[in-house]
Amino acid sequence: MQTPALGKLIADCWMNAENTVRETARGYRDKGEEFITDLLNSDLEREFQKVSENRFVEKAFLSDLKKAFPLITGESLSNVALGLIATVSFHPKHVEGKTGGDLGIVVVPPQAQMSPFDEHLTIDRDHRRGLLCQAKIFGHKSKWGRLKPKQLKVLPGKTAYSSLLLYRYADQEAKRRDLQPFAWQLMREATVEEIQNWLASDSFPQLSDSRVIFRDLMGDKIGTGDKVVIDRDIAPSGLRDSLVITIRWKDGRYPGDRVSVKGISAVREKQQVVLQR
Repeated sequence: MQTPALGKLIADCWMNAENTVRETARGYRDKGEEFITDLLNSDLEREFQKVSENRFVEKAFLSDLKKAFPLITGESLSNVALGLIATVSFHPKHVEGKTGGDLGIVVVPPQAQMSPFDEHLTIDRDHRRGLLCQAKIFGHKSKWGRLKPKQLKVLPGKTAYSSLLLYRYADQEAKRRDLQPFAWQLMREATVEEIQNWLASDSFPQLSDSRVIFRDLMGDKIGTGDKVVIDRDIAPSGLRDSLVITIRWKDGRYPGDRVSVKGISAVREKQQVVLQR
């Protein structure tokens, strides 16, 4: 099941939080990655609270459900989406980790699939997508921080689900208060040597903004959905700072792993006709 409406909402929330971080940063001078991450977590929390209270999360997922299952009738799909909210949790690194990477980002959106056996939708609330980020800031000497020896050691084999997250001040030679929009450079298909050259030359092959990154992450186009890899490399408990964005049902309203719906018979009949043509 594709969730473009939900993906757009999450991307919009990130962009709003990012813009607030940039506005807040103007009141400080020359702050680094950790300060930006802390601000981002707080502002994301506020953004998700607003869209959840206004039921925008519920409405976005319902829109996606209707597009995915257009022949399901009645209130079935509305009941599935009822009570959905978005939350963010920040898990700080407690000890020096053995895996490289500065920030793990995980999104956990619900998924619905039509049961092949009966008139039910199966609901997966543990669908995950993760992206391993190396956060870098353009420093005082107009240089990006190079990859650390430990990062050089562990990154090979992980670039397929990794990205550089680049922070830069527009007033580089002044007070360093004007934080530019975040920039992202995916590492997939790149070697560690190539990544080092990007940083050394301040030249990146294809930068993306946060909106594109989060739409693609929510759409399963980037990152990884392998839960073993996510738990081991992207958000290992206590070993790395991680932001986990979860779309869940509040107040125990989860409809269950299997939801009876109306209209699936009509869907199957239509599918059968298509197969017979």
